[in-house]
Amino acid sequence: MQTKVVTKQDIKNAIRLKGISGDILAPLISYILGFNKINKKYSKCADQKGRDFTSALLKEFNIGFEIDDKEFENIPQDGPFIFVANHPYGGVDGIILLNIFSSVRPDIKVITNFILSHIPNLKDFFFPVNPFSDRPGLSRSFAGLRMATENLNKGGCLGLFPAGEVSTNYGSSIIQDKEWQPAIIKLIKNSGVPVVPVYCHGTNSNFFHWLGKLHPVLRTVRLPRELLNKGGKTIKVRIGKPISVNEMSEYQDLKSLGLFLRSRTYALEANIKEDKKEVVNSGAVPIALPKNRRALQKEINSLPPNKLLFTTGHYSCYLADHKSIPLMMHELGRRREEAFRAVGEGTGRPLDLDEYDEYYKHLILWDKQKTRLVGAYRLGFGKEIIEKKGLKGMYTNSLFSYEKPFAKVLSQSIELGRSFVVLDYQKEALPLVLLIKGLFYSVLNNNEVRYLLGPVSISSWYPKFYRSLMIYYLQKFHSIKEMEDMVTPRNPFFPDYLRVSVDDLMQNKMDSIEKFDRYLLRLSNNEYRLPTLVKKYLKINSKMIRFNVDPDFNYCVDGLVLLDLTQISRQEIMALAKDEPNKEKVYKRFGIQEGNGQ
Repeated sequence: MQTKVVTKQDIKNAIRLKGISGDILAPLISYILGFNKINKKYSKCADQKGRDFTSALLKEFNIGFEIDDKEFENIPQDGPFIFVANHPYGGVDGIILLNIFSSVRPDIKVITNFILSHIPNLKDFFFPVNPFSDRPGLSRSFAGLRMATENLNKGGCLGLFPAGEVSTNYGSSIIQDKEWQPAIIKLIKNSGVPVVPVYCHGTNSNFFHWLGKLHPVLRTVRLPRELLNKGGKTIKVRIGKPISVNEMSEYQDLKSLGLFLRSRTYALEANIKEDKKEVVNSGAVPIALPKNRRALQKEINSLPPNKLLFTTGHYSCYLADHKSIPLMMHELGRRREEAFRAVGEGTGRPLDLDEYDEYYKHLILWDKQKTRLVGAYRLGFGKEIIEKKGLKGMYTNSLFSYEKPFAKVLSQSIELGRSFVVLDYQKEALPLVLLIKGLFYSVLNNNEVRYLLGPVSISSWYPKFYRSLMIYYLQKFHSIKEMEDMVTPRNPFFPDYLRVSVDDLMQNKMDSIEKFDRYLLRLSNNEYRLPTLVKKYLKINSKMIRFNVDPDFNYCVDGLVLLDLTQISRQEIMALAKDEPNKEKVYKRFGIQEGNGQ
């Protein structure tokens, strides 16, 4: 049984020294590079093989790894596939991934570097290939590539580190893989099997990267010491959802496919949650208690008929000012705060009420059957507010600075805000649909209103990477470029794409709202997607102008959304008027003639 990974003879052969000089230098080099310690640890688990050996080796080196258990489901249990991974460590990352993947697929094979291939206990996991070398005549490498292809053809699975080298700062301040090798991307493309992206978090020491600046060979000889200094550390691993052959076929050339796969791998870094979770609303006080429910019902029932916009089933929608609904304002304030705190926002106060509530109107959705508030909007009629209070009277003016030309848009707008659906009703689709319907009904008798405008929030609960992707998509496909110069965010959002090329990651993924939303869900392993209200606004043809970070709402991102009522689709208006007895009034208000395609 072999008890050493690297022997003195191996070192003598590597430095090409024979005789006494080799006998003297080999032990010294073994000590300096750390092979003595590695051999000692290796000897304690040398009798193990395969996955048992990887487990024993990690235990002996006191190296742990952390992975979300549900991500094991992303490893295909049968059939051929390839996993691709970044290569931050140059040794321990390979051992960890072998341990993980062999737990689901004992038939896993890996194309690896010379360090791991020196370990005889793992020889059944490896192919004899070095596809990254530029030296001619490597028949052994070609044989290994053929074996890898045959393995896939027989239904096996294959692991690849497409960079072929350890991650470092290749002429920049960012530590990452170099460009993934065309030979490996070609193997992937020709294989016709799904690809599972895998991300290993972390990096080697600063000294390792500094040595590489002096000479790449120094970086390589430092690798044994880097394995030793990982003791006591836990390496985080994330496994993404498989990328289908059909999805990869969208990339015609090797370069674009390689950039896409690399970006998909590095995007998984966003799925690693920080050890110290951000404290949300640490100074928040308890939400206010409700007031008398019967009195609230009586208040709603006493509203004059002209405050009722419509009734659908057991839901009624009202538009009222705060003076006529004092009890409802208390309920609105507590339910708003409750809903916003649930998504990591909220004011932290007992009631989410402010000075704007006093002169804005309130769109209320009421459940007659359960005598409960279902949801609400706050509506500010721009012309009226600007005439009485100027631009500073608009709530959105606290988030965005408006140039004079935009005042004309504001005076023709109803400003929307503080929209929410009570938590108990959020699993139902109808409440939000009826609230949107209420917005349209609020302009039926006001022909001066052309726009609906207001902030729609993307919660800080989303990792910044995913917020950045959402805003990238919204700016690219749902913005109003001609209005951007008229609006300036008071606290701009600055995107963070980590080490991902966002253009490569998002290519072919933004053809529709649904496609982008599904892609976001896959990237995040079913964790994140576009906020429901954002999707609803986009589907009725709303546009985004600018984005602002709101520190008063736990640093959520507010997108300034604008809906031009002259640009709503005929289909939406027809759906709006479905239960309306006076359909002609609705059609006339939105410029649609019944029975034609206008």
